[in-house]
Amino acid sequence: MTTVQPLPLRVRVFAGEDVDSYARRLAARNYTTVSDIEHALKSEGAVSSLGPKRGRLRLQVWRDLGVLSPHAFASAVSVERHPVRVRKLCLLCTHGEVVYGRMPQVGLVCVKHHRWLSTSEPSVMHLEAAWRAERFFRRKIAPSGVLYDAPIMQIALHAAVAGVPGDVVEARRQVSGVEEVHPLVYAEQVAIARMLCRPDIVGPATSPEFDIHERHEVARVAFDAALADVRGARGWAAHREVDTALSRITELRRPYRDGTDTYEQDEYGILRFALAHATAS
Repeated sequence: MTTVQPLPLRVRVFAGEDVDSYARRLAARNYTTVSDIEHALKSEGAVSSLGPKRGRLRLQVWRDLGVLSPHAFASAVSVERHPVRVRKLCLLCTHGEVVYGRMPQVGLVCVKHHRWLSTSEPSVMHLEAAWRAERFFRRKIAPSGVLYDAPIMQIALHAAVAGVPGDVVEARRQVSGVEEVHPLVYAEQVAIARMLCRPDIVGPATSPEFDIHERHEVARVAFDAALADVRGARGWAAHREVDTALSRITELRRPYRDGTDTYEQDEYGILRFALAHATAS
């Protein structure tokens, strides 16, 4: 490959931005299209082939075209076998530009601008519990390899919706002005997800050495703690939403039956935390 000359007009790359997002913006800034640029590079012999969309050659070509550092487009594409999805970055962070990227360390709130990271990006400025939960997610949950849309977070969301009474959700809606249910129970979702990432909880709660009543008691105490600040919390309903997953992990922890990879059979991503407790014990 010969040296690729930078395009005359440049745009900044945002943290976590995906190569396709950046290429589209850089091409538009130079009054052309991504396909025209890549076709011209091949026609002029600058490159013979760009390879896969996220191949090393294509990433380097667009770094050269935009004069970017080697760290651009370096976000992980998977964490603990779960894909890191490309999603839209906060519009206030990108000054109104539509930018897409991979942000494995970020949950569902922009802590700088207090925006909920969904299509409409409603403000959660008056929903303090949500952006405090986001800080906790980034500090405690993301570093353990759990993404915002990982199975653990999905289970925790169902449990939070079941465990927080409707009148509490409505009261939060009135105070915050947020209509969507998810932001209104995000604090509880994060608290329950944290519980499912703690070896000292999911270890005993899924231990085949304990009987079902002992396992359920461990989970019950944990759910009551996760929902302790919720008036009229329905810990039993939240536990019911998670019980299937915990029971599945208990079965996977029983003596090996056929030598298959139990991690592959764990669709919830909880087994590694449970086994961490067993190893520590």
